[in-house]
Amino acid sequence: MSKPMKLFTDEDGDCPICLDSLPPFWKFDDTVRLTCCGKLICNGCKDRMNSHVWSAIANGKVGPEERQLGLHCPLCRAEFGDTITELKQRIDEGRLWAKYDLSCAYRSGLHGLQRDEPLAVDLMLEAAEEGCPEAQFTLGNCYRNAECSVYKSDEDARYWYTLAAKQGHAIAEHNLALIYLEEYNFREFIRLEKMSASKDYCLALLSLGGAHHLGTYCAFGLEQSVAKAVTLLKRGAAQGHPKCMGYLGYLLCNPEKGTPPHSNKAFSRGLRWARKAACTGDLEAKTHLENVESQASSICFNCVQNLAKLGKSFRCTQCRAAWYCSKQCQIQDWQNHKKCCVKHDV
Repeated sequence: MSKPMKLFTDEDGDCPICLDSLPPFWKFDDTVRLTCCGKLICNGCKDRMNSHVWSAIANGKVGPEERQLGLHCPLCRAEFGDTITELKQRIDEGRLWAKYDLSCAYRSGLHGLQRDEPLAVDLMLEAAEEGCPEAQFTLGNCYRNAECSVYKSDEDARYWYTLAAKQGHAIAEHNLALIYLEEYNFREFIRLEKMSASKDYCLALLSLGGAHHLGTYCAFGLEQSVAKAVTLLKRGAAQGHPKCMGYLGYLLCNPEKGTPPHSNKAFSRGLRWARKAACTGDLEAKTHLENVESQASSICFNCVQNLAKLGKSFRCTQCRAAWYCSKQCQIQDWQNHKKCCVKHDV
């Protein structure tokens, strides 16, 4: 009789090396699992550990035998061995994450394995049926996008996304919401997007922020509110999401129609977010930034004169967002402008 598999939730909430809080389990790109002892560590510790290994090899502090075997795990002190062998050992010990990781290795042909998608799907199905949320979510993606040698089926995708969402998988909640949106089930779409956004998943924050801004689903209980849109987008922008930063910049830089930009106290903050978004390479953000900067540089923020006609202008050297026709106008506007002047650090 096989041992009962252990879920992801047997982990502590902190990185065992630096003691920083680990991200949620569904942010799988932000953590690395040590297959020797099964502990999760953050990417920062992984990078420092890799840097230490290569530095030791380069400085001749690692002998020929250790160079072949690698250094020791900083937690269990075991020598880093063959990943596949260690994964199979962890599976025998009843570790559910190991079965999922092995399926990913077969799916992508990692760690010297020959790519075998049917075997990967079999292992993933076993892990998903035993309750692994990552396996359930990945299977949902496979059925949704016809990946990994499986047929496209929104019903199967819905089934696996639902199981993963019940375990708090934020991306599964968002993907499931999109399936309901395609079926015009707007109430279920809103409910799931709110659940996903409550976990700070950026695409859900972007989706809900846009819905609040445009008032798309007012008939289904989601009110139109720019303030709520800004609040949601700020949470996504704080995580560095380009679309959230760009949308937030757009909302802050665009006051009511016919109002000059200087009357919007958040203008310079919006321009800062727009610049950050443009620096990520997002084409839409770059176009919007060019339009906003062109608009801002054409009007004096104090007397609203057309700067192009005057032929001269002065710019705030702190935020680089406010423009004036003269030093006198810049001095007169400082009491208002200093409330929203943010140093341009991009």
